Amino acid sequence: MLKVSVIIPNYNHSAFLKKRIDSVLSQSYQNFEVIILDDCSSDASWDIITSYKSHEKVKVVEQNIVNSGSTFKQWKKGFSYASGEYIWIAESDDFAHPKFLERMMNLFKSYPEAVLGYSDSIIIDAEDKIIGNSQKWSKVYSEFLTKSGSYSGNTFCEKYMIKHCVIPNASAVVIKNEHLLNLIEVSQQYKVCGDWFIWFKLLINHQFVYLKEDLNYFRTHSGTVRKQKELLIKAESLNLLKIFYEDLFSLKRNLKWFYESYYDWSFKNLQWSSVYSFNLSNFAIYFKKSRFINLKYFLYKTPRMLYLKAKINV
Repeated sequence: MLKVSVIIPNYNHSAFLKKRIDSVLSQSYQNFEVIILDDCSSDASWDIITSYKSHEKVKVVEQNIVNSGSTFKQWKKGFSYASGEYIWIAESDDFAHPKFLERMMNLFKSYPEAVLGYSDSIIIDAEDKIIGNSQKWSKVYSEFLTKSGSYSGNTFCEKYMIKHCVIPNASAVVIKNEHLLNLIEVSQQYKVCGDWFIWFKLLINHQFVYLKEDLNYFRTHSGTVRKQKELLIKAESLNLLKIFYEDLFSLKRNLKWFYESYYDWSFKNLQWSSVYSFNLSNFAIYFKKSRFINLKYFLYKTPRMLYLKAKINV
């Protein structure tokens, strides 16, 4: 029976933490260990965490003396304690259906070559009210992922993950441990988009499994990181897109595709470069390659970028 290491990284989520931990411990699939890491919370989180310290499934409970400033540093620490063949990062403000691990591990048993698996999600608010589901992401790839099963990571990256992180919530993801060591180290340079980096890099040249069931409850609320960091998300996304295009070019060896895609990336970067320093080289490229310019779009977006620069300090 395949063992899963469940990492619960927490920061100031005392309102949701007990429900998260209980949803892990009550999984129908019981071959797992639990690693609970608190990032110097100022609320009652640590009291809740220590109440589970003696539970037979709980391997580690640990609290940072100083806040790390990055959830991906907590992921890295959790990976260092993990002994399972698979890892589930169960974020502390989400929770799971009791059958989540059972259904996911059945897929991994059927497709042992897969390095990553994820399910669809139900989106909830701070009071557990259902406000939607992951259809707004899954409808993008519905023609490709038609049912639960195994799929090509290269195709998924080329068609979908290169445009957006269409795996919206880490709590819906289970990953094979053996592929993580180098990726988690590089992901430390990102504060909000490290998950997109890890998913993309895992998927390249590998198979993954998709579970077409709403078995993860993805919570969105005022404290959600992505609601607070619009500018930083955009800046990190642009950095990642450059890396991803180069990865895909190494697979496709299609110069026309690469340059058209890279110009698309550069055009998006041009708008945001004013946040840091205006990128004249990109600007010049566009006027030399005018067929790739959408000048109206550029003129529309630039004032928005300058406004964010003035209002948000990243």
